Amino acid sequence: MSTFDNDNYYGISCKMRGTLREVERKGRVTIELSNAAGEFWGSLKEKAVAQDNFHDHPEIVGATLIGVVER
Repeated sequence: MSTFDNDNYYGISCKMRGTLREVERKGRVTIELSNAAGEFWGSLKEKAVAQDNFHDHPEIVGATLIGVVER
């Protein structure tokens, strides 16, 4: 599945077909956005977000991770 919007191309590549079946069974699916955990945590650290407090800052975490992916 992919979309083209404002000169940005986004797509989904599913390596595990069974994961797609979870949508029908559970109504949700967990996806791996990236495997660049170090880069994610580094960017979050710059905003004073760490593993012990990230649950308290969902807006900052979301915006930061999207920013890392879009770079």
